[in-house]
Amino acid sequence: MVNQSPHSYVFKVLITQPRRYLVRPNYGLVAAGSSLEVKAEMRPLPPGGEALDALLATRQKLLFKWRQVVSSTHDSWSSSPASTKSSGENPSALVS
Repeated sequence: MVNQSPHSYVFKVLITQPRRYLVRPNYGLVAAGSSLEVKAEMRPLPPGGEALDALLATRQKLLFKWRQVVSSTHDSWSSSPASTKSSGENPSALVS
């Protein structure tokens, strides 16, 4: 992940099959002008799990959500959801 903006962002990775995939880090902070490596790897299947994996393969999704860090973190968490900036969802970050 590369943040080329002058603002810091927090992120969270959501996944539909958390027992099948390991994402590290799955949340964090990307400071302005910095980068962070996020790794996603498949976990090994349990014995006999091939049939279930084939069924779930069409439903596996990975979504990156982010939010710009505001000047006062306390104000961001204590305010109502309607008054905070909405989190970004990049359709190209949705992978199936």
